[in-house]
Amino acid sequence: MNRETNPDFTTVQRLRRFLRRISVSITPNVGNNICFMHVPKCGGNSIITALHSVTPIQKEVAWITPRESRMAVSMSAGPIIDEARFHDDSPNGALVYEFRRNLLRYYLTRNACCISGHFLFDARAFEEFNTSYYWITVLRCPIERMISHFREEVRSGFVEDDFEKYLDSEMASFHGTILTRYLSGEIKPVGSCVNSATERAKKNLSKFSLVGFTDQLRDFEHRLSMLIGRRLSIEHKRIATTPPPEISSGLKKKLTAFCESDLEVFDYAKYLDR
Repeated sequence: MNRETNPDFTTVQRLRRFLRRISVSITPNVGNNICFMHVPKCGGNSIITALHSVTPIQKEVAWITPRESRMAVSMSAGPIIDEARFHDDSPNGALVYEFRRNLLRYYLTRNACCISGHFLFDARAFEEFNTSYYWITVLRCPIERMISHFREEVRSGFVEDDFEKYLDSEMASFHGTILTRYLSGEIKPVGSCVNSATERAKKNLSKFSLVGFTDQLRDFEHRLSMLIGRRLSIEHKRIATTPPPEISSGLKKKLTAFCESDLEVFDYAKYLDR
């Protein structure tokens, strides 16, 4: 999604964030910088824009966006810029995640005040910068998240099949392990590696300063405000424009099986939050 179609980039929204950033620039900086790991289809764009609104104007913000990072990698791979060929959840996705990891490390070393994006958890980066950054993320029920992801990919033109055929695709196998992959740092765990990635993801959850949930955004908003020492407001919530798929009991069972590791990670996150 580019700036022209993203409601977070309307003139009014940008002006509001700009004025807000000016107003907070005169107040003392409180706490650490922010590193927000944006798990796809978990309300991340709304949270990122809220964070930017309370970042002082003299501080650097870094938004590692999906479309532009795919296109940059595509430019390096050949003469034709083909975003679809370098989609996160494609055979070439590893190249994109590696690029984003390097961007994350670049902005960390620049001491950017707020870093956000679709990057995997980076154990080395956390080891080096955990004392100067708050690491935060927001999670969503894996089954709801995967359905939302399907609808987004249909809207974006990356998926043309119906939901049943989608579940037989390689992209669906990627989508079913999004939480596991992002939190473990594994690009695509397969076979027996899924179990170790799941355990690593659960272990890494305890390293985050704050983990929120999409069905408790007001609570997350409050706790994040307390963490950074600035009152923020998560105002916008994007609504899917494609209709939800019809899911039979058989497809629901298959969908649940796809999300088995993610459900385990999500349940563990809920357990830690109690």
